[in-house]
Amino acid sequence: MLRSEILVVEDTLERRDAFRRNLQGLGVFIDFAETALEGIKEVRSRKFDAIFLDCDLSDRDLSGEDVACCFFGSTNRYTSVWVHSWNPEGAASMVGTLKDLGVPVVRREFQDTEDFWQEVKSWLGVIGNEQQQATS
Repeated sequence: MLRSEILVVEDTLERRDAFRRNLQGLGVFIDFAETALEGIKEVRSRKFDAIFLDCDLSDRDLSGEDVACCFFGSTNRYTSVWVHSWNPEGAASMVGTLKDLGVPVVRREFQDTEDFWQEVKSWLGVIGNEQQQATS
């Protein structure tokens, strides 16, 4: 697998650490945005291979929904997005916005479990790469 550039828009330190811990060493470069404003800046300025997006971020006036809205007209318009929010209403709204913009999107609540990370790795296409590295 070629090196993938991933953006994780997440304000919770424990979740950012879980992404780092579970995806490091897989040929994946992870960039983190802790606020919606940082996420918006990243989505507008750089191309990513995949984006993980939370809804309830620490910004007072912005949310993951605002990040979702900025995909239109950006280089990430067709980048796959994984909405991992625990907020069912906010996540559903973000998924609807992204689908309306033609952005490929999946929705799964964040869980720091082996099953969740296997699904993430499969979605990213890195399971084979991880197994190959383990045998090397």
